[in-house]
Amino acid sequence: MSNRLRPLRHYSQKKARELFLKQAHSIPLMKKYYINWRDSKTFMKGEKWTFDKPNKIISEKVSWPLAKRGCPLYKNELRKKLEWIEKLPTESLFNPRDRSKIQQTSFLFLTNSTQNFDKFYSNREKHDVWKNDSKSWNRFTTRMRQFQHKKYGPVYYWRSNEGTQKGFPAPHTVLFTPEYTWNIRLMRVKRGKDKGKWIWRVFGVQFRELKDMIEGKDSRALPVPGFSDIQGIHNPRGALKHISKYCFGSWYDLNGQPTRKAEIQDLTYFWLWITRKHTYSNSRDFTIKVQKFLNAFTDSTQRLLGISNVKWVYLRVCGPEEAQAWDPDGIPNVKEIPWPG
Repeated sequence: MSNRLRPLRHYSQKKARELFLKQAHSIPLMKKYYINWRDSKTFMKGEKWTFDKPNKIISEKVSWPLAKRGCPLYKNELRKKLEWIEKLPTESLFNPRDRSKIQQTSFLFLTNSTQNFDKFYSNREKHDVWKNDSKSWNRFTTRMRQFQHKKYGPVYYWRSNEGTQKGFPAPHTVLFTPEYTWNIRLMRVKRGKDKGKWIWRVFGVQFRELKDMIEGKDSRALPVPGFSDIQGIHNPRGALKHISKYCFGSWYDLNGQPTRKAEIQDLTYFWLWITRKHTYSNSRDFTIKVQKFLNAFTDSTQRLLGISNVKWVYLRVCGPEEAQAWDPDGIPNVKEIPWPG
């Protein structure tokens, strides 16, 4: 068999990724491969058996499209999954315009951005930058949780894995400590793009200890590979809405062309796909704990477990033609079987 390199479209995802990390293909070519995969239609088909005891058994052939990272269906399903954020209270935890005193909050807004040098980055190096971002974050949260019974108590987070125009990670995080409060005060930003703005900041010993853990100055933490910023949150719903929109938002100009934000989002989706990272990550009980803390009991906190009377058989992935033949549009394919006995 010839070892000559073939066009990417001839390779499986696994092989294409392997060749990409070995610098056999460029980022634009691999991104095109990703977009072609994302935009191609794939379906799941199977038989749905409903047991309506003691009346009958219903068998139905069904098929449905599968969501792929970054496609409209994926964004729509992600938006539905995060609807609980919209149902959080709109009120702030305190009056954010009151500059006369120190306020307290259990929510912090963390921003990390990757320091990238003026050099050539190989595909493998960029891949490792994304992977190391996760390692740094995991070490940081582990270090905070080591203080659980001493200082901070339980620590929860919701993290949006955003990226930059150059294809480096720049995640935003809402950090939640229900049993610990942070002292914050309004401070004017002295430099950067937000120069002149007033922002709620943690200060004093609390700020120094947290900043040291984030930046790896704490001996057991792992430094973030760049700049980090810490802000106090007065409206958890607003903060979560702000960072979650980067997971499923769509941005187009008046001519229907993708904006700069949309291009950055596509590039971020690409690197998350390459590195096999989630679009967002969160602590296991973050959703429930936040809703209880804010007295916002939605369907997700009141849902009762039950035994399903539906069974699926013959599930398999297929293409559009096979799905259409299995489950033709508008033609019911249902069988009813009397309950035995």
